[in-house]
Amino acid sequence: MSRLALNSINKSQGLYLLKHPDSQIIKIGMSKNLFRRINSLMYRYHYGELEILSVCYNRDLDKVLQLEKQLQKRFEDNQVNFKMKVIHKINGKEYSFIDNKLMNGGASWYNLDSEKIKYIDSIFKEFNET
Repeated sequence: MSRLALNSINKSQGLYLLKHPDSQIIKIGMSKNLFRRINSLMYRYHYGELEILSVCYNRDLDKVLQLEKQLQKRFEDNQVNFKMKVIHKINGKEYSFIDNKLMNGGASWYNLDSEKIKYIDSIFKEFNET
């Protein structure tokens, strides 16, 4: 599975599979605008340069929501609490802290091995509407 570039992601709705490079944990999620969501996770919410492992596009929002829920249910035993780093710049000075709340999809991070990641990628390929 090759890493995707952010600029290769379009603004359609669908599901994404991301990997945090430092902790190696995986995020499973959906969005009505995949590019905007992934971009905001990386830069607005300061998760950093996430690896985009897989995305799938589908015009049926109900199916997208249902698949996201099914995958999150299937891997709930692998769920981890991932807290985000928040950086604020005030008057040119940078303030950084770890947010103690699970925010911005914080509850949908998972510790998954490569076989489980390949399984999800195969589901995405079947589900994808291009």
